[in-house]
Amino acid sequence: MLTAIALFLPAPLRAEVDWVPVDSWEAAAAPVDSALADKDGRLFLLTPGEVLIYSAPGGLEGRIPVDKTVDRIDVAPAGDLLYLFSGQSRKVRTVSIEYVLKIDTSGSPFLGPPGARVEVVVFSDFQ
Repeated sequence: MLTAIALFLPAPLRAEVDWVPVDSWEAAAAPVDSALADKDGRLFLLTPGEVLIYSAPGGLEGRIPVDKTVDRIDVAPAGDLLYLFSGQSRKVRTVSIEYVLKIDTSGSPFLGPPGARVEVVVFSDFQ
């Protein structure tokens, strides 16, 4: 009878994890903490004294100087706000981030001063 019961008991399930390395790159400095922006996949690495911003493929896009007491960071899902936490000074600082894209306009016709600043605004919530 025990043999019959043992045959009908569910066997323990064992899951396997299959993984493949996708990419590898070296950071400009040893990271203390990191945060990932959900919207565009930018990676923010906190290093002593600055935050390094990397694009999804691993290219360094920018640096933000921070106080050396900052020991944790977080980023808003859109990647437009960076939160800096300091356990030592018990301060939380919010930094607004804007990404500047340089467009090569050499050889293109233009009106106005050649070095004039141009801003392109995207209205993503337009109905």
